[in-house]
Amino acid sequence: MKNLRHVIGLVAVLALGACATAGGNAGTRSSIDHVDVTVIERIQPASTGGSFDQRYKSFRAQQGLPSVQADSRLTRAARRHAADMARRGFFGHRGSDGTKPSDRVKAAGFRPCYTAENIGQGPFNEAQIFDAWVRSYGHRVNMVRRGNTRYGVAEVGGYWVMVMAEPC
Repeated sequence: MKNLRHVIGLVAVLALGACATAGGNAGTRSSIDHVDVTVIERIQPASTGGSFDQRYKSFRAQQGLPSVQADSRLTRAARRHAADMARRGFFGHRGSDGTKPSDRVKAAGFRPCYTAENIGQGPFNEAQIFDAWVRSYGHRVNMVRRGNTRYGVAEVGGYWVMVMAEPC
């Protein structure tokens, strides 16, 4: 149990990242300088159950925000980045080929006016990664942006990627 807490704590401190870009151009990066490890260690699966899609829609509704729709192109972009990180053993918003989130979204056939990306790595299930992102300021900012109307999420080898976008 002590080792699991150490792993989860280490993952919480080192492996949560949030990035947002406007207009697909070089944007600002929002990152977490410090995460309260004790909060992350206590994360339990969401009590409401259900899929990631249900959790995200319910969360946005609770915030008084418009609903979002899963988009296969954004899911494809998320899956490709998660697979790239898992295959090459790195963790970051810039792909191994130098691509940014907006580049990957465009390559998947989606024309964005705004793109945001949340990443995570560790022994998480859907409920745990969702809860970790909601409890993290930078990730939450990405998830509650009013203009986000589409999203995609994927996990490959313990690497999680959520891409949110607003089409032009």
